[in-house]
Amino acid sequence: MSAGSAADERTVTISLPVPEMDCPSCAGKVGNALDRVDGVTDTSLRPTAGTASVTFDPEKTSRAAVVAAIEGAGYDVVDEGEAGGDGVAPP
Repeated sequence: MSAGSAADERTVTISLPVPEMDCPSCAGKVGNALDRVDGVTDTSLRPTAGTASVTFDPEKTSRAAVVAAIEGAGYDVVDEGEAGGDGVAPP
């Protein structure tokens, strides 16, 4: 394994339910918010399904920052409790 490919392997992709993101205009607002997060490398927004898949570099940003960006755009992220939590996103 070369050192150059190690950086590519350090990205994380998460899928977040964003049920209020239900039209192309909504997806555009969420996309613009995610574009401003340093470390986000790719997004796939599906307004008809109400989901956002976000790929990011965990050395530059975090899941919490991604969620905060989406919520800052005015859309709630429904946390399904990735770690078996109570369904509430951490602050």
